[in-house]
Amino acid sequence: MTWIALCDHQARRLSLKGLGIDKQPVPLLRDHPATTLMQGSLVFETRLPADGRPQVLLAYKDQQDQLRSLTFQAIPGGGISMVQVQGDRIRHAAIRHALTGRTDVVRMTYSWDCADRLARLTLEEPEETSIATVQIDDPAPLTLSDVRGLMLGQCEHTFAPDMIFAALSDRIEKTGPMPTLLPDAPIATPWGYRAAKVMQRGDTVTTSNRDVVPILQ
Repeated sequence: MTWIALCDHQARRLSLKGLGIDKQPVPLLRDHPATTLMQGSLVFETRLPADGRPQVLLAYKDQQDQLRSLTFQAIPGGGISMVQVQGDRIRHAAIRHALTGRTDVVRMTYSWDCADRLARLTLEEPEETSIATVQIDDPAPLTLSDVRGLMLGQCEHTFAPDMIFAALSDRIEKTGPMPTLLPDAPIATPWGYRAAKVMQRGDTVTTSNRDVVPILQ
């Protein structure tokens, strides 16, 4: 996977070579507005309106040659809808989810693969295990011009105050709970076993080779 774009309320970045540790020696995409992303994932985290009112969260609109837009909107009842317009071609999906956690932050992932003619919209709470997913048939690819409009705000654009961040990858990203350690998992240290939940950055642990190394993060 390679993350190529990231934006929040402080900064916006896009690199055709990839961002951070994903950076490649050569561009992954041709630098032309019509270059298409036939596969990818758009991931964003946002707070949903407390009163359940409709609100556009993330969107762009470009009418230079033909109408092209992508809109994600909070809908009443705790859900998010997506509408993509490319000329006469319109794709729409809505996903509802009864929030169960103590936080109002949700993560939305829109992934598409035009070769397989399938896409999915997934809504999850970052600290919970349940997810809700809907399938979208025959998705339309994003062009590099679309990406710059959506992630860099180079045309009519919305990035709501409730939005936390948005990131774009050129691959299908995994959704749902990721492998991790349970809080009570025993960790070997020079002073015996300690629960993972009490370990902090700077504490030392014993490796399988009997080396003593610090926790970095």
